[in-house]
Amino acid sequence: MSKILVIDDNADIREITHELLSEAGFEVIEAGSGQVGLEIANLEPPDLILCDVVMPDLDGYEVLKGLRRTEQTSTIPFIFLTSLDSKAAIRQGMGMGADDYLTKPLDPEELLQAINARLHRQTAFNDSFQKKLNTLSANLAQSLPHELNTPLSIILMSAEVLQSEQLTVAENSVMCRMLNSAAHRLQSLIEKYLLYSELEILWANHSRTFQKCELTVPKQPVTSLIREIAIRRADNANRMADLKLELTGLEGKSTLLNISDKWLKHLVDEVIFNAFQYSRSGQPVTIQACQQAGEFVLNVHDRGYGMTAEQIASIGAYVQFDRKLHAQQGFGLGLVIVKRLADLHGGRMLIDSLPGLQTTLTVYLPLND
Repeated sequence: MSKILVIDDNADIREITHELLSEAGFEVIEAGSGQVGLEIANLEPPDLILCDVVMPDLDGYEVLKGLRRTEQTSTIPFIFLTSLDSKAAIRQGMGMGADDYLTKPLDPEELLQAINARLHRQTAFNDSFQKKLNTLSANLAQSLPHELNTPLSIILMSAEVLQSEQLTVAENSVMCRMLNSAAHRLQSLIEKYLLYSELEILWANHSRTFQKCELTVPKQPVTSLIREIAIRRADNANRMADLKLELTGLEGKSTLLNISDKWLKHLVDEVIFNAFQYSRSGQPVTIQACQQAGEFVLNVHDRGYGMTAEQIASIGAYVQFDRKLHAQQGFGLGLVIVKRLADLHGGRMLIDSLPGLQTTLTVYLPLND
């Protein structure tokens, strides 16, 4: 049985609404003021809230703000019930995150339809969230132990050998290289995890407050930044011959983006790293950048493993595809990080891919007016 909280300072309306909802099979809780309603919602979160707008102590808008600021109440479906029927009042309510706006006197059928529609949507959302959570748990169980234990085992083994055995200079050099490589791999995993966590916190705040990520214009020229990262990634992959840089679309132009150096470097690095990691040695990785229609466009093309439309739609944290077929390192966070960075800064990420043949990943970021 779904539980509905009715917040209204008019006792008669509360009684009528209570009777209607009870007959429809709902459990009903009443609050005679906005403040009391907010307190009840936090102590005993309902499945849906019906709330008046004009109330003496705390109006409906303030109640909604209070609910959206608290994690346990931020996603509760919320419907305004009010005699205010102006377009401005409706826009204000919906703009603040209300799920619906019904005017008094209430039509019983309309009210029940609105309630059932919102509860159905919330159930679908919860089911989808649980499915994603289950998938995330399975992916973590599959990748996390391996990705952390592999470099850690190499580090421990190398340290033990260096400590307990007499090695030649050549053997010592080999062990040190193994130790250094494993340590850097472990460091990279930790840094990527921390980066993803930071972006998710920013995104949660962004979604809740409807504000953009803090923006600053990058200090380093964009062409220089892309070239520097591309050369480093190609060199690390021993694929300098595969790197194709086409940045002529930015020559003679001042590229001003509303994104800090820190975030832009992370975005470019993840896109290029992904292209080299999931493509074959000897095949080109082409990096293009230009300005068009008020946007900065970064386009990275590789002739690699490719992705199906279903895989592209399923991109998420800790998700890796065909792991048994292709040797992969990492947690599968790269594309999620790129998408989140683009979203936070008013841009978008698109992927066009043919399985087994090629992938083109394009990032669009708005130019600073």
